[in-house]
Amino acid sequence: MAISNMNAILGITVENLIIGLLGGFTVSLFFLIVTLIKNKILERRYPIKGTYLTTFEDLENGETVSTHALAVLTQRGKKIKGKTFLTDNRTWVIDGKLTTGGNLHGVYSAEDPMDQGVGTFFLKITPNKGMFGLWSGFDSVNSIVNSGKYSFIPILEGYTVSDTKKEHITQIVAVGNGELGEGFLNYQEIADKAIGNESYICKVATHGNAVIGFCLCKIVKKDDLCTYLGVDQQRLPVFINCADRIGVIKTIAVSNAFQKRGVGYALCYASYNELVNQNIQAVMSIAWKSNGRINANGVLSAVGLKPHTEIESFWSEDSWNNNYACPSCGEPPCKCNAILYFKAV
Repeated sequence: MAISNMNAILGITVENLIIGLLGGFTVSLFFLIVTLIKNKILERRYPIKGTYLTTFEDLENGETVSTHALAVLTQRGKKIKGKTFLTDNRTWVIDGKLTTGGNLHGVYSAEDPMDQGVGTFFLKITPNKGMFGLWSGFDSVNSIVNSGKYSFIPILEGYTVSDTKKEHITQIVAVGNGELGEGFLNYQEIADKAIGNESYICKVATHGNAVIGFCLCKIVKKDDLCTYLGVDQQRLPVFINCADRIGVIKTIAVSNAFQKRGVGYALCYASYNELVNQNIQAVMSIAWKSNGRINANGVLSAVGLKPHTEIESFWSEDSWNNNYACPSCGEPPCKCNAILYFKAV
């Protein structure tokens, strides 16, 4: 009789245990499904998977500068992971989470285990999928704790960068007239330089059948560089004296509707790589400065070029001779300064 009662008690206990486990499993499964649904809704509301051009304030030689780098993000619900590829061959690993308010926060760290760089970030997501905020952490290059502004601009999709063809030239001139000044470029000049000329490289960005930007480059010898720039050799970096062939990123222009979407960076990066493949020893570029703003600083910095020399009213004589109107100064003469950027290869 006692054994029968014991078996009955055990049976009830096991039954209650199974019911409890099933109940717990059901509740856990319910909350898991609810969480997955919420995460999926959050992902659809804030789809930030993609490639970005990032800008962050950094410290260089004791001064605050804006540094640019490419970032690739992946997304799974509210979890965001990715990498930022810096121009000094370092890589940041990003680990973040989305919030229902449209914010992204998390941590970053150096991919190299020997690099002690680590920190946190907070970003606000905008309707066009851009992100703006702050970073704070240990700057392993300067060995200090630092912070600054941080932004992510989504790179335009659906466009291609290729070599210039004859059918592109008219649109290239139109882009140049709109962004660099009416009369700055002409059809024959681009045709002579961009098609079949070994001393020139011209990359074009197209979206559908439309040219949305271009980058014109030139290869010069060391002895011709000072004449080309109209400056004394003492105003150039020392390493230029060791360079026999120098690649010049001469002109970059992107149509206004497609600016700040990574197109200029893609053009500059493709042109830079082709110049390097042409056995050059250094790369330089001339950026336009007006009202304290340097027009191409972002894309040039993104491929590792550094500002070195400033020349006042660099285009003044040229604007008179060719009678083109500067977008900033208007009719000739152009009073904009030039900033010379350099990088040893």
